Amino acid sequence: MVFDMKAPRPDYQLVLQAWDFDIFKKNDYLCEWTLDLRDLFETVQRSQRSRCFDNRYFEAWEKA
Repeated sequence: MVFDMKAPRPDYQLVLQAWDFDIFKKNDYLCEWTLDLRDLFETVQRSQRSRCFDNRYFEAWEKA
């Protein structure tokens, strides 16, 4: 997925929700993740280059 987002922003959180899909009954909420993207935005702003946002990004962030 590609998101076109502008900075600065009042909030740098991306909220993702997972739902199941039911044909004959109501869809059910499964879970939710909230990702803080402030560091990602600051990295992109400093480098003026696009940044891949995948598991390697979070692995490096967790080690820092």
